[in-house]
Amino acid sequence: MKLILNDYGFSSKEILFASLTLTGGALVTRHWDQSNKETGIAKWGHRTIAIIEAVPLLGGVVAIIEIIAAKFLSRGPVPSSGSSGGPSSSSRSIVLNKAEAFPQLEFDTATTLTHDQVRALKIREDMKSDHPKYADSLFHTSPCGDGFVVTRKPIQKPLPQLEFNVPTILTNEQVIALKIRIDTKKSDLPEYADSIFHWFCLSDGAVVTRKHLQPPIDIPPLVGPKKAAENEGVLFSEGLKVRSFTLDLISHLEDLEMGPEELPVGKKILLKEAKDTLIWFLDMGVMKKEAGFTDFLGLMDLLQSKAEPFTPIFQRYVDLVKLQDKLPRHIKKEEGHWDKIRKMVRSGLFNKTMVETAEHAKKIGLHPIPVLPKDQRIVNLYPTIDAINLLTSSHREAGRWLMNQTRVITFREMCQSIKASCEQLRDTILQWDDYCLLAIPKKSQAWMADIAYRYLPQEKMPREILNFSHYSAGKDLYKHITTSGSDHFILFDDSAYSCQQLEGYLSDLNGQFEIKKSPDVPGKTKHIYIIFGSFPEDKYSDRKLIYYEELKRRNIEVHLVSNLLLKNCGSQMKKDDLSSDTQKQIEDLAVIDHPQVATEWKRPDFMSTSMFISQGFIHIHGKGIFGAHNYTSAESLDGVGPITPIKTCYSNLL
Repeated sequence: MKLILNDYGFSSKEILFASLTLTGGALVTRHWDQSNKETGIAKWGHRTIAIIEAVPLLGGVVAIIEIIAAKFLSRGPVPSSGSSGGPSSSSRSIVLNKAEAFPQLEFDTATTLTHDQVRALKIREDMKSDHPKYADSLFHTSPCGDGFVVTRKPIQKPLPQLEFNVPTILTNEQVIALKIRIDTKKSDLPEYADSIFHWFCLSDGAVVTRKHLQPPIDIPPLVGPKKAAENEGVLFSEGLKVRSFTLDLISHLEDLEMGPEELPVGKKILLKEAKDTLIWFLDMGVMKKEAGFTDFLGLMDLLQSKAEPFTPIFQRYVDLVKLQDKLPRHIKKEEGHWDKIRKMVRSGLFNKTMVETAEHAKKIGLHPIPVLPKDQRIVNLYPTIDAINLLTSSHREAGRWLMNQTRVITFREMCQSIKASCEQLRDTILQWDDYCLLAIPKKSQAWMADIAYRYLPQEKMPREILNFSHYSAGKDLYKHITTSGSDHFILFDDSAYSCQQLEGYLSDLNGQFEIKKSPDVPGKTKHIYIIFGSFPEDKYSDRKLIYYEELKRRNIEVHLVSNLLLKNCGSQMKKDDLSSDTQKQIEDLAVIDHPQVATEWKRPDFMSTSMFISQGFIHIHGKGIFGAHNYTSAESLDGVGPITPIKTCYSNLL
């Protein structure tokens, strides 16, 4: 039985009448009107209170007691009796004027409202509002002086049903509601007692993947891969092969699940059980390098007995494993002097004028014999198929397309491109009085200067080499250009992918003119020739980089030269006439303004290839624990990206 009224507000006339008559005043009428809306005991309760409060003196005392009781006992937003008081002392409170229109309430912000404004919110006893504008909200209220402090809270979205091995984006509130223990990765919720969870954070939530705590099909204890000594001479380790076979098999089963043919319900259940068991085997054994061929073959036998309709698929992988012992072994040998000479000859570095040019090179600080990259098999350069199988099935087609577009540049190709560019500029160089080489020590530019100087005209070798720092490029370049006395400069570099580094150098150089307040370079126009082994075709066609025109107005002309041009993903997508869905998937995985490049002398990075190639993972399109988010580096995945991590050959160059 509820005997508390919804309205305890009084106008000035009502307060004056109650004071003069010493009765409950307007409360008498309100209780009597409320009794007409009620039935049974509640009806007579309101009428009894109305009669008592109509008695002078007694009625006034009872009315005051009722107002105080309503203020402290009411659960909902109950207006106060108009007693003095102020807004909440919270620094987040917002006080709204009594005459103000219906307020705009922000989430998690305490706001002081009047009686009328609270009534307009139409707050129910369950703290929800009947007002359509606030259907997504809950309201916490507390009386305060002449009004109420009201705080709007979002209605928490229900926690979705999480399927096994399906990455799901959750809000922060939903992640908290999962009650995952950080140490065990288990949830305290009873419905997830059979699961562990893997996650990585987003700006406003997390991607959470539910995993089996135990495999759906019981697997015997793992034996592990062979010891390193038993693998001597094998091109790829046993653990790496098991990883490739397992990932490929999982992808095969996922393709069957997503295929155009509808499988019978019984086959679907068997397929899912087999796939989930393989994922558990991958998570708990393969990726921890604790599973070998013996474990893989045992699992295949088990799956053939449990999921008979798919026996031919499992048998195919059994045959692949049995073939491994028949493959030839490779004997490692140290690279000798003749190997280096042969490499120099093949790359065009060993030429007739080598001795003559070497003497001059030593005088100006170059190395007569450049540091050469180690021999790499093409399979070591090309990103492995594992990177594709690490993607979710929806993005696998895009992954295959990007792999096919990845251009592998050998050391020989790069040297041939630099040689062709130098021959193209030969007549121009011979007309100069002199020129200087620019280089950044211990970076690719210095290494390229050691390689490229031998392609320059023997009759006109560079006067000197001018070093500048990557971190103070603008300042150093400005100094060299304005004080060296030469009008021509050449900078060699191996490859450009996005041109951000190059544009940064030119921006810094232009900024130095602003700092020095120099309008331009006095005297003749200065020419900087930048020769690349490879360069993006779209940026080369117009050769109008940022600050190019501004530097030209300052008497500095920048010339870009390259004879190996690379198409970016966007150009290739148009050429191949791909569907809009595939294009969207490619844009998820790669920066389409960049070409995809792997080279023989350094491993692919985030600029030369997309992240899924260089690291085997990208955001929600990767399979949870399979991704780089669960490892300290790409190397710990034993070569997702290039199979062999390629250390740059110039990092220790003096």
